[in-house]
Amino acid sequence: MKLKNQLLNISITGAFIILISIFLMSFNNSDTPNPVGTYQISTTMSSEFNMVLETVIDTRTGEVVSRNKVGLVKYDKVKKEK
Repeated sequence: MKLKNQLLNISITGAFIILISIFLMSFNNSDTPNPVGTYQISTTMSSEFNMVLETVIDTRTGEVVSRNKVGLVKYDKVKKEK
């Protein structure tokens, strides 16, 4: 009988710990925004200078995050590697 009570206590304790863990993991920190889907890239080819102009825009704020000029020859190499 004592062994049965010990097994019951261990089972109840284990189930309680698992339930508390699942409950605590369900909380989501919503203060940090999800960066997925917040950036947009725009590319334009300038035939006058043989360059590709890349602009990255944050879609939430409308800010331009970065602008790059890439030589057309280098751009072809980067595109083929992917």
